[in-house]
Formats: sequence, structure tokens, C-alpha cells
Amino acid sequence: MPAVEFAHCERQLFSRLSALGFSPRVVFDVGGSNAAWSTSLRDVFPEASFELFEPLAGLRPDYDRVLEWALRNNPSFRLHNIALGESNGHAPFWSEPAGVGSSLLVGNVPAEQKINVPIRRLDDFVAEKRLPQPQVIKVDVQGGELQVIRGGLKTFEAADMLHLESWLTRGYGKQTPLLPELMDALRPLGFVLVQIGDFWRRPDQELASVDAFFAHRRLIQRLAEAGDGFPWPANWSPEY
Repeated sequence: MPAVEFAHCERQLFSRLSALGFSPRVVFDVGGSNAAWSTSLRDVFPEASFELFEPLAGLRPDYDRVLEWALRNNPSFRLHNIALGESNGHAPFWSEPAGVGSSLLVGNVPAEQKINVPIRRLDDFVAEKRLPQPQVIKVDVQGGELQVIRGGLKTFEAADMLHLESWLTRGYGKQTPLLPELMDALRPLGFVLVQIGDFWRRPDQELASVDAFFAHRRLIQRLAEAGDGFPWPANWSPEY
């Protein structure tokens, strides 16, 4: 089987939505890393502006080299060097050697890999900085997804689509939210799980995490009223 390109599932899903007229003005990339996800989605939504949230920006040369290029070549990108969670202030953060596994869930990580980073509640930060309301929110924060949601209930509820890294095992300890727990937290906000995407296996082949896509019921209703329905037939599955 040929290698699957980065962000294949989300590009495919959002391209189908775009063909139905879904055109977000603002995208929030929470856990922006080196901007690879936003760079991939920019091609699908070229008119959108992207707000990237990454607490390791400015602290890791490997991130910064790519981020500098991405920000220089994408005027619609804006970077915020903060973590998002349930509180405002500073919080311990695990900056693990590879970077991509870094998390607010520090657990029993080596002391030399712990740093303090600024942390904000999303709703408070949006209000303070007068950020525009996003129509798409992506969250990939290694077990901190539920904390981000709880700190941004107002912002999440007003969005149309969510792309969340979700967990099938508590890989970052007991605070790691499992996929059904994310579903339960988002249902009162009007979101339902509509698709799953890329996944990650442990070396023993156990499935540990999977990308989950949630749509707000008003978007589903809007597409239904337009006569298009949600973007796939009932038996549609991603094409790999």
C-alpha cells in the first residue's frame, strides 16, 4: 500500500465540504506544532485566516525553523505562543525530546523535560485579543483535548466543524480523555461525531488514538436544507 500523505483524511473531508459550499473564514489550529496541518488545510480553504496556538514556539529550534518559513509564506497565519486549557496563568508542560508528544499532562515525566509555559482559557483569550470566531477548530494536544474544550465552551459551541485527536487508551495517564468522553462533552454543545480518520498504533499493534471529526447539528441541518445532505452517502468511507 502506498504511503498516505500527511493530513490526507482531513483534506479529503474538508474538500468534500468545500464542494458543498462550506467556506470557513477562520480556522483555529490548537497544537499548531510546526504549522504543517495549517499549511495543508490552507490549500483547501485559501480564503481562510489561521490562528495557530503552540506553546513550544520560540523554545524549540526544530519547530521555529519551519514556523518561520510558514509564517513568512502565509500572511493569513498568526501564531500565539501559549497553551490552551482550563485556567489562566502558567502551567508545567512536558517538552518531550521529539516534540510531537509534548503535553500539559506531565505525569511522571523526567524533571529535566518539564518547562513552564503560559496557559489561557480559549474563551478568555478570544475576548481579550478580539480574535474572530472560528468555523473550524482543530485540537491536537496529546491528552489535553478536554481541558481545551472546557476552557472554550463558548468558542467551541459557535464553531461548525471540529477535528480532534482522540484517545482509545489513556496514554497520558488517567486524565487522558477517551473518545466516548469527548463525544459526551461535545454533544450538549450541539456536536456529533461524523467521521474518524488517521490512527496511531502502539508497537504491539493496539490502536491507541484516532482523529475524530465532529459536525455541529446546525451545519448538518443547513446542508440538508440545501438539498445536499452531509457530504457522503451512508456507506461512504475514506479513500486510502
